[in-house]
Amino acid sequence: MDSQYSRIRIFDDGVTRYLDLEMNPSSAIYLESDELVFEYTKGYELVRSLYGSLERVLVIGGGTFTYPRHLRMVSPQTLVDAVEIDPALTDLAAKYFRLDLSDERLRIINEDGRT
Repeated sequence: MDSQYSRIRIFDDGVTRYLDLEMNPSSAIYLESDELVFEYTKGYELVRSLYGSLERVLVIGGGTFTYPRHLRMVSPQTLVDAVEIDPALTDLAAKYFRLDLSDERLRIINEDGRT
């Protein structure tokens, strides 16, 4: 599908569901697990190891909100603001990537993160 911002493709390989933007892997989830797939998202956990408990986090570039969703699971007290320019990705994340839009401790802002 095409959104206002990019060509989007979602596909499964039987173990993992992927989101490609412009034919580049952008995000993924395991179909049977909530573990993080990509090493770059696992690297975000360094912040928690350095600072311990986090009260509030801002994520710029939500994509399918894989890390904000993970952070909410492992740190329920943390408030997460996630900025994603493309509202189509937010809708697809809810439909295909287990994003819970009713989670009041995760605020999604569909705007340009550069501003």
